[in-house]
Amino acid sequence: MTVPLVSIALPVYNGEKWVEQAISTLIKQSYDNVEIIIADDCSSDNSQEICEQYASKYSQITFIKNETNLGAQGNFKKILNLCSGKYITYASQDDYWDENFISYLVEKLESNNSAVLAGSAVQLLDKNDEKYKELHFNGKWNPEKFSIHKLMYSLMLPLNYGKWIKNHLFYHGVLRTDILKYCFSIFPGVIEHDRHFLLLLALSGKWCYVDRVLYFRRVGVGGIHLKEMSNDPVYRRKGNIFRHIIGLFQMFFGVIKHRDAKISTKLFCIPIIIAHVSYEILKPFKANKIVKLICRMNDLRKSDF
Repeated sequence: MTVPLVSIALPVYNGEKWVEQAISTLIKQSYDNVEIIIADDCSSDNSQEICEQYASKYSQITFIKNETNLGAQGNFKKILNLCSGKYITYASQDDYWDENFISYLVEKLESNNSAVLAGSAVQLLDKNDEKYKELHFNGKWNPEKFSIHKLMYSLMLPLNYGKWIKNHLFYHGVLRTDILKYCFSIFPGVIEHDRHFLLLLALSGKWCYVDRVLYFRRVGVGGIHLKEMSNDPVYRRKGNIFRHIIGLFQMFFGVIKHRDAKISTKLFCIPIIIAHVSYEILKPFKANKIVKLICRMNDLRKSDF
């Protein structure tokens, strides 16, 4: 039986502190058929040298040095266009993975043809590499048990003020490459928040889950790199006072354009998107009563699977 190719997309920018660990754990994956595409976005540290050393030793690594800085999203999209695998993993330079990460998640997807992505339990680490929290999505939080409507609730609405289900991290699981490319093609402009884009992946099919800690994620380091690139479109977008309204129209446009979603599902998205954007706008003003009403819209608060 043919083992499907998995593309690993690794955008790099000033990541010398942890990128070697990231690459080494990707190289050591137990899965047999991978391509690793690394693009350095004009780093000013030793990231390029580290990546070139690995590329010279391992034939499955393709290394690209950008001539100009493309920004975080532009760099990832450049790599995505080069990926030829049936599946793809969006790897972060600051994270690392269990050796069976790809094997377990691909096995899930291969046995679930209607699924578009698979994720695992996650170990969170702080900047000092101290493990402080494990995220599990089993029981009532298992996305395999969600209808498409409950999946949208889980992504777009908090359970309580400031309390979210962290399933946006499934973006860094294993995904079907053709579906990811399609969702990028219908989402207009800069993606400010993963959840806005993941709404389109929720409309695309089922999500799978493996209840093993296979992904180790450092928290609080991505924003540091983004601030270093003050001209990055994502960074500039975060400073735009109209960013939430822009996000609303982006989500509306993507949902309307989505080829696989039923009309009834698209209509269901409208109040969910409005509630999500309203929450984000009102949260800094501590409009607690209104925010609590929005949280109560989340059907998962009373769900019992």
